[in-house]
Amino acid sequence: MKKTFLFSSILFLLLCKVSVGQGIVYLTDNNGEPWGSTSCVDAMNGVFGNGNYTTSYYQNVNANNLFVPGNCFIYLEGGADRDILMNNFIAANQVLMQNWVNAGGHLILNSAGWNTDIACGFGGVRIVLLPAFNNTSTNGYIFPGQNAHPVFNNVTFPAGITWSGNWFSHDTILDNVGQPFIDGDVGRIATEQVYGSGKVIFSGMTSTSFHNPQPDADNLRKAILDYLKVCALPLPPNCALLLNPTTNETNVDCNDSLKWQVQGGVNYGLPSGYKLFYGTNNPPSNIENGTIINNTYYVPIAILPNTKYYWKIIATNQYGDAVGCNLDSFTTLTLPTALAGDEISLCGNIIQLNGNNPSPANGLWTIISGGGTIVNPTIYNTFVTNLNPGPNTFAWTINNGSCPPSTDQVIITALLDPIIADFSFSPTTTTADDSIRFKNLSTNSVSWSWDFGDNTTSSLKNPTHLYNDAGTFGVILIVTNSEGCTDSIQKTIIIEEEMYVPNIFTPNNDLSNDLFKIKSTGIKTYELLVFNRWGAKVFATNDSKTFWDGKDNSGKDSNSGTYYYILKATSKSGAIFDKTGFVTLLR
Repeated sequence: MKKTFLFSSILFLLLCKVSVGQGIVYLTDNNGEPWGSTSCVDAMNGVFGNGNYTTSYYQNVNANNLFVPGNCFIYLEGGADRDILMNNFIAANQVLMQNWVNAGGHLILNSAGWNTDIACGFGGVRIVLLPAFNNTSTNGYIFPGQNAHPVFNNVTFPAGITWSGNWFSHDTILDNVGQPFIDGDVGRIATEQVYGSGKVIFSGMTSTSFHNPQPDADNLRKAILDYLKVCALPLPPNCALLLNPTTNETNVDCNDSLKWQVQGGVNYGLPSGYKLFYGTNNPPSNIENGTIINNTYYVPIAILPNTKYYWKIIATNQYGDAVGCNLDSFTTLTLPTALAGDEISLCGNIIQLNGNNPSPANGLWTIISGGGTIVNPTIYNTFVTNLNPGPNTFAWTINNGSCPPSTDQVIITALLDPIIADFSFSPTTTTADDSIRFKNLSTNSVSWSWDFGDNTTSSLKNPTHLYNDAGTFGVILIVTNSEGCTDSIQKTIIIEEEMYVPNIFTPNNDLSNDLFKIKSTGIKTYELLVFNRWGAKVFATNDSKTFWDGKDNSGKDSNSGTYYYILKATSKSGAIFDKTGFVTLLR
């Protein structure tokens, strides 16, 4: 008996090395797919290809022709009301099925039924339904510790790690021998057993047409089938070891190569090729296929600074791709992108360049066109002197190791018409109420803005201005040329303090000399008293801008004659005016 089993195992291994389309069976109900969904068939087609497998039915299949060495993979589906058919079939053929798996077969038993538990064998495994629908699971999750499982790291069919549905599962799995595989809201949804030389997965999932998100849910069913489809020994090679760069390494130089070492071993075929998936997206989409010359291999890829890359190495041989390979990542050197600053037009020939700080790298300013003297080309905010008139182009380049340099350019335009502000004025020293004439002497000016320092302004080219008070005034002239450039200059004007008392006035309303008007500037305090010849006071004021109109205190015109005045005042600078005298009134 032992010899017969050994012979059948060897025969099984030989017959399993067949081309796609042989040794693959999907077993279901001949009344159609569960729930009227094609998701199971779609998964089979997605993994094996349409027409590359055999579909058999519970109603007429011969188990003796099913569980044979020539078949490597069998999928039993018992969803919806197919659970009774599936349970009856397993009960009748349990020993035959277990021996087939023990000899190296790969099997999946899936049922999300409406009617019954299913006794699967394999150490007492049960797909549990009763009491009806109490074991429904809205959600499915990777069972803790299973995140490295090949099903959940399938590059071709990325399935994610959580799913939802209405319902995701009807049934839970009672398996005290196998490894939990997928968990749910109310219990295990899938388990896996290595049984002898073969493998079997038990699951209670509904149709993927009820599951979310997509395409992850469809890919989950396909990834399980893809995992079980390789049922012949030797196995594919192990995954890469001794990765360089290591996972999550940072500051990788841009000329580094990806390095790995592959491993063979007992029951593993020697690697002869590889698939390298790499790129900036997760999972990576670029792929390179190559031949492995020896166990340690290097692949240079073009990588950029400031970038995180993902990569996965899958060793291959004539038996297939390595499974369970990890997704690794690394980040290249942090190299700033060069920024040369904003374009500027200036009135002059000196400018500060404003590149960005290259730290920790180094940078260099160069002249592309035009001309000038760069004071320190390696400083990002250096100055340029002696700019050429017109546009000048400068480049700021940041370099770091073997990473590609980053360069940006800026155009600095030195405007062509120089402008110089200047003016003169006369008289250069005067008193208030005397007009001062200003003359513009600027070069290339087309507009003028004067500020006379006493809160008055003008836009005339050559203005005249009258100051109303004594003091020192700063006169500012701002001029503009046709290109919008400006220049300015400031000069000082002194308006001297004064006190002038006339000796005659004629208040006859002819608008000429009608007032006894004392001319004064820069006065701080002031008092004026006027008396007639009998000593009677006819006028008094403390305001230097209030003048006697020849009337007495009652408002009557005073008679022509001589009047006596007393004037006392102090200036803003502290000068004292103390004057007395006579003024003649003529009518």
